Amino acid sequence: MSSEGFGPWIRPVSNRENEEISNEERLYEDKTIPELLDVIEIRFIESRPTDFQSENHLIDSTFTWRKVEHVGWTEAESAIDSTIALWINGSSSSSGLNDRVPGHSAKSLVGSLFLIRPENLTIEVAGRKRKAHFEFEGVKYMLSITDPWVESSYTREGSHRVPEAILCVSLGGVFNGYAYKLVAAVITPERSGE
Repeated sequence: MSSEGFGPWIRPVSNRENEEISNEERLYEDKTIPELLDVIEIRFIESRPTDFQSENHLIDSTFTWRKVEHVGWTEAESAIDSTIALWINGSSSSSGLNDRVPGHSAKSLVGSLFLIRPENLTIEVAGRKRKAHFEFEGVKYMLSITDPWVESSYTREGSHRVPEAILCVSLGGVFNGYAYKLVAAVITPERSGE
């Protein structure tokens, strides 16, 4: 983290068709993988915005990522975005609530990542699916969770209350006419090491 605090959002992407980063590309020199809240040095070739995913930057796949430091809960709190809505609300899938944006509307958006403090967060476990139920700025949401830590930590079926958390919410690419809102990371004081 710089002395000025956190900068703008950056999403590392590759040259692959789906732009995913391989496990090998995201390893540190000692072959460990980055952890949530690591500050990492990554070399980028260029900015690669795609529609509303303006944060995308193409990595230099020949550069080995380097851990600079690890930040805690207090630093994560200082990075919360000031937004009053998670993009456009009012469209829900059959298994979500305010969990998608029509593709034609999404194309006019700028930005696809937010760090927010939700209210009344619960994680619902049903088989292999994990859903985040929460409120934000007076609006209720039910979004799919893609955070691998949640999948391995929340294994018991049912609803689990999370008293304090910060969520990284991402707007995925357009799929079957909609861009879906996803919870990419659940940050808690315990998980941050504090």
